[in-house]
Amino acid sequence: MPLERWPLYPVAESDGVFFVLSEGFLLAGMAERASEYVDYCSRTGTFRKTKVKVPSQDEATEAFNALKEAKRWKMIKWKDEDHGTKYTISEDWVLRYIAAQATSIPKK
Repeated sequence: MPLERWPLYPVAESDGVFFVLSEGFLLAGMAERASEYVDYCSRTGTFRKTKVKVPSQDEATEAFNALKEAKRWKMIKWKDEDHGTKYTISEDWVLRYIAAQATSIPKK
């Protein structure tokens, strides 16, 4: 997931709606300490000054559908092995995870 296509990773934005792509991150099999991550964000992060609009369920569903049809989504390598790195990620699982975020917004 190259930074130029996914600058907010592990969050993805589609049509003004934000989705979490991954909630956990392991480095060499170990989770990063929360305090170290907060320190890193404080040193290097850029923080929003305005509120994020919470979309309706319909808006979020439309944004989810646009995301999964986007060129950057279709370019994701769900399985790769190169220079000592090997991974397999289930696209179906990730799609279900994101869809659940959209459908969990209460209907108005």
